[in-house]
Amino acid sequence: MTLKIWSSAEQLSHTDLNANFEAVKNEKLVVIGETIAGGTVPVAAYQSAADTQYYTCDANDTAKLQFQGFITSSGVDNDTETLKFQGIVGGFSGLTPNAKCYVQNDGTIGHTAGTYEILVGIAVSATEILILKGKRIASGYIDSGTASGNSVITTGFRASKIRLWGMAGSSSKLSILDTTWVNGVMMGVGALYNEGSSGGSGDSVFFDNSTSEYMTYSITNLTDTTFRIDWTETGSVGNSQRVYYVAEGDI
Repeated sequence: MTLKIWSSAEQLSHTDLNANFEAVKNEKLVVIGETIAGGTVPVAAYQSAADTQYYTCDANDTAKLQFQGFITSSGVDNDTETLKFQGIVGGFSGLTPNAKCYVQNDGTIGHTAGTYEILVGIAVSATEILILKGKRIASGYIDSGTASGNSVITTGFRASKIRLWGMAGSSSKLSILDTTWVNGVMMGVGALYNEGSSGGSGDSVFFDNSTSEYMTYSITNLTDTTFRIDWTETGSVGNSQRVYYVAEGDI
């Protein structure tokens, strides 16, 4: 962080005062835990929970996804450097204006997401990025099999909302799972039946044309990088079911 320091006889300039205000508002001094050459090209950084120091983000490592801002000066382990956490940061090259910018698997910045999506902002010129911190999203599916079980899903972030959905049916009956977990509470539509059949509510999906044979799904064991989908069998479920998920969380 570069601040203008005035001598006792020096006249104050509104330009310098505004520059100091912007620097204090958008930047802070942090301790880095590795060599970072942010003075050459700004480096997307996260803060380690283990030592509170700052390191380079990596879109291929779930422990290095929590983007906080850009290191804009250069230093080595235990040096104090500048982190810009909002506003416009310059020093890049080859960016496409109005295109979203992401951390790549090697820690550099590009217009396509790496293994895990880390949005850092939107390009406002070929050399500048407006820092943005939005939602993180992870999606996929699990096959629940024919017995009770669970599956741990790695997202790289702490989910605040998780949707599960799936479908099972035959020529005469249809069963749909569509439920959403929001900050610890399951909400949603359970089973739908045709031909006047009844039964089912909450977060269950039914199989085998029977209201006594079904799987019930829930979200448990939420961490900063994972969550677990549990399924509990009632009766004797004879068919494996594919259940899809979409998880959302803040950066």
